[in-house]
Amino acid sequence: MHTTRFRIMTLLVLVVLVVAACAPAAPEVVKETVVVKETVVVTEKEVVKETVVVTEEKIVEVVVTATPEPEEEVLLNLWLEIQGESVAFDQEVIDTFNEMYEGRIKVEGRMIPDDEWFTALRIGVTGGSPPDLFWNEGGAQLKELVDADAVMPLDDWWDENKEGWIEGAQGDNYVDGRLYSIHYQMPGVRDILAWNVDLLDEYDVEPPTTWDEWMAAMQTIKDQGGVPFAIGNKRGWPGGHLWQTIHLRVGGAERQLKAMNRDGVHWTEPDFIRAAELYAEIGEKGFLNAGFAADDFFPAEAYFRGGEAAFFHAFEWNIQGWGEPGEILNYDWARFPQIPPMAAGNPEDGFVYGSGGYAVSSETEHPEQALVLLEYLLSTDVLKKRMAVGEFASSRIGVVDAADIAPRITRLEQAVSETKDRIPYIVLHMDPAVGRKVFDVGSLAVWTGDITPREWMEQMEEAHAELTGTDAVLNP
Repeated sequence: MHTTRFRIMTLLVLVVLVVAACAPAAPEVVKETVVVKETVVVTEKEVVKETVVVTEEKIVEVVVTATPEPEEEVLLNLWLEIQGESVAFDQEVIDTFNEMYEGRIKVEGRMIPDDEWFTALRIGVTGGSPPDLFWNEGGAQLKELVDADAVMPLDDWWDENKEGWIEGAQGDNYVDGRLYSIHYQMPGVRDILAWNVDLLDEYDVEPPTTWDEWMAAMQTIKDQGGVPFAIGNKRGWPGGHLWQTIHLRVGGAERQLKAMNRDGVHWTEPDFIRAAELYAEIGEKGFLNAGFAADDFFPAEAYFRGGEAAFFHAFEWNIQGWGEPGEILNYDWARFPQIPPMAAGNPEDGFVYGSGGYAVSSETEHPEQALVLLEYLLSTDVLKKRMAVGEFASSRIGVVDAADIAPRITRLEQAVSETKDRIPYIVLHMDPAVGRKVFDVGSLAVWTGDITPREWMEQMEEAHAELTGTDAVLNP
């Protein structure tokens, strides 16, 4: 009986093994993604699977996914400070970008005149309606926006792209160790005295190298009926630049910067008063053009370029835009005359300032697209076209071949490299309550005779003390 059962079980096992051996191999499973239209309803992010026979011995698992919706076009707002011919060029840049990214990114530009710029930017960026990307002048303006958490740090972007830029070019765009703005130009030179070569020849005057020589030259020109010096100080900042340049030669960069930072140096100390007195002397002696108080910077520049004045306090952008000496205007220039004896200054100190540039709002809803726009604005292609509008020394490598750099641009670059210690512009470095309302306003009031040089510096001291909660020192 047991033998019979054993035989039956053995037979069953053999049958099972034979059947298993004869069974066909498992079909190959292939996964592929297809789009099923009209026959399958799929909600967002839902995956539907179904099995169908594709060939006689193949089973394919079909994964049906939702058809992605086309991306909506992203709108970016770009605010730019405009001057002169930059309006048409900047609009062309925006139009080209919009063509390149049609259907994905669209940029709307707002061009704001420079005399309205600071107020418009402050209200817009901190008042709840910021642009996605904007130009800024750096310094105190940038710091104010950073302190209001209105600017996105660009350190990560810079780490990925800095190899294409000249080292140190963005040094003034850091706030508390973080980078918030990118500029495409090398730091600018602001302590330049330019002159009309033909007028100096006409009046038999040599280019000055010292303050006394400059005063004597302007007196000679005035005595012969000419206009010695052109400046448009309607808003005060050109005169402010000039005072800073004079003090640079009297007291030096270190002391001026310490005064700006309220670092143990006061505006009423002798070197600051002396610089204000020398500044006032230019107006007292009648060396200024008739429209110095009514004109802004650019009308005064045009006055100089038109051969109406012999000297002009120029900045790097003037030199860049005037072409090579003799091409359009027969001019020459040098660093501002020295004022011996040097109380504390160094002849190698310079008014060299390089902050500002493009910044991204921390409130932008489209940071990735804003960085795409940033990269485009800073691309070598755009910067090369910008150079065709007005030559400049670019901080981006590859914008122009070294052999093609104009001689005057090389001179400007050399002036930057030779500068030992440098100062920023007071209005951009200090709070507007002191920089614009007292410093700029005072630079005009001194020339119109409304205040004395000492009163100007005393007002600076009092306003700065009130702002910082320190004691004013009126008689150090």
